[in-house]
Amino acid sequence: MLLVGEEPRGEEPAGCQDGGEAQAGGGGLDGVGGELTPDAGYVRYAYRQDRGCAPWDGHWHLIAFAVPESRRAARDQLRELLRHLGAAPVQSGLYATPNRITGTVLAEAGRLGLGEELSTFTSTDLRLGAATDPVELAARLWPLPEIAARYGQLADLAGEFLGTNAQGEAERLTRAVRLAAAFTLAMEPDPLLPPELLPRPWPGAEARRLAAECRRALEGDAADGDELRLFARYRGVEEG
Repeated sequence: MLLVGEEPRGEEPAGCQDGGEAQAGGGGLDGVGGELTPDAGYVRYAYRQDRGCAPWDGHWHLIAFAVPESRRAARDQLRELLRHLGAAPVQSGLYATPNRITGTVLAEAGRLGLGEELSTFTSTDLRLGAATDPVELAARLWPLPEIAARYGQLADLAGEFLGTNAQGEAERLTRAVRLAAAFTLAMEPDPLLPPELLPRPWPGAEARRLAAECRRALEGDAADGDELRLFARYRGVEEG
């Protein structure tokens, strides 16, 4: 297993060092994303990217493993974790991501008894065939049009809800369920690539902004100011 030193961190812009918890997620996804739904740390990191507080340091993080067929179940669990954390397969047994996920992956590999089968390394020089430009590499490794389309659906739904007030508690809760489902549908497959690697314009940031505004509006529609439990785990992450 190769793990050389501490992985490099991008320098955070002024105004982004806003608390220990936020700083911990500021340069990567280590420690978040262990659940198979968007956890608060994952969503917080997305909003930090939207505010320009998680710049890319130019490093690709690569994870390689060779697990025998006799350990197929453990291998499949490791692959699912890598997929969930946004890593993309480069070739058989080799995954790449611009985000730091090594700590989380090493911990899970150890739990699965695969620590000795895993190698990790970083590089600023990734090539796929003749492609070396980071934006082109990202477009080849991740299904960005599909992800963008899901964010478009989220933005459309949030915009529709923001255009009118919910009529009664039943409609308010129905809207909350639909918004939460659309938010999860958009966020779950998103590898949260650094903005530097995404096509412009990219709909993710605007869709998340509209979703947060819609959530606040739905809570404001309640006569008693009741907060929606569906969004309890995400409350406050827009600023965190």
